Amino acid sequence: MSTTFLIALFLHIASLLAAFGAAGIMLLCNLKLRAAKTGADAFTWGIVAGKTPLVFPIASLGLFLTGAYMTSKAPGDAWGWGSGWIIASLVGLIAINVEGKILGDRHGKEMREALKANGPGPLSAHVREVANSRLGWILTIASPALVLGALWNMLTGAQGSPPSLGHAFLNVAVAWAIGAGIGIWIQSKAPAAAPEAAPSAVAS
Repeated sequence: MSTTFLIALFLHIASLLAAFGAAGIMLLCNLKLRAAKTGADAFTWGIVAGKTPLVFPIASLGLFLTGAYMTSKAPGDAWGWGSGWIIASLVGLIAINVEGKILGDRHGKEMREALKANGPGPLSAHVREVANSRLGWILTIASPALVLGALWNMLTGAQGSPPSLGHAFLNVAVAWAIGAGIGIWIQSKAPAAAPEAAPSAVAS
């Protein structure tokens, strides 16, 4: 294995770690936003949640470029461009970026607008609803899960028994579905909103 190939492999793993690190930050931000009591509490986490998704296109580009290099240099059909697991991984990578750009950006914009309208005071029911939306949690958990499915395909392919195209797509689809299910479960476990204080009695 050449030094250049090892560098490409290192950068491939580094890109993968960057993507999972960003996913972990998004998970933390979403949990903190959901638990916030006031707009002031949520503001910083909202800023971080708005900036973190910028990591994903960069990490995806790193994964594609390094993966493409290794595919072109690695011997054997298991790593060829026609291999089922490589096709499934490329389609999955494109899918989560499109999903993030369309659905994720829309959700992020809705969150920013809700926080801006709310101000620093107690969080409104609308902000809480956006912070705990089912779509947001599905995106937060399902996309990293899909990458894990692609990673499983890669590991089986590296052992010399690459999955077929259909099997590879099934692996990433099941991984995405499991992630979506976990996201829905987390969304269902939202803490109950604090009851509003009763109005003070007026002294007679």
